[in-house]
Amino acid sequence: MAKKRAQLDAFFVSPSRVKAFIVLGIMKNGPWNFNSHLLILHRLKEGEDPLIVQFHWDDFWMPIHDLPISFISETVAQQLGNFNGAFTEYDALATQLGYKRIIRIRVRINVRKPLKRKKRVLPN
Repeated sequence: MAKKRAQLDAFFVSPSRVKAFIVLGIMKNGPWNFNSHLLILHRLKEGEDPLIVQFHWDDFWMPIHDLPISFISETVAQQLGNFNGAFTEYDALATQLGYKRIIRIRVRINVRKPLKRKKRVLPN
């Protein structure tokens, strides 16, 4: 049985057609999907060749549920984020949900690897 290989299509959006604040909002609040496919966006830097940009990494917001109250901190969030990828951001507002014991972290993940679903957290 032949394996189906993912096809990568790239397209470019001219900055003159899209307002800068819309682009920044899209990049900050991603990831995005189109027709049930992950849409990975990359903002080109000055002098960067668009033909050699690799689309292997994307930033995801990950909710972490059922943490003990004493574990809800940015330090624990960084450790959990680095378990799945590379921790980039911590959403302090998600901890204000009171009794829900949820934190939200942004993690840069290699999209070619499967996600890790669970991690047991034990006190020292």
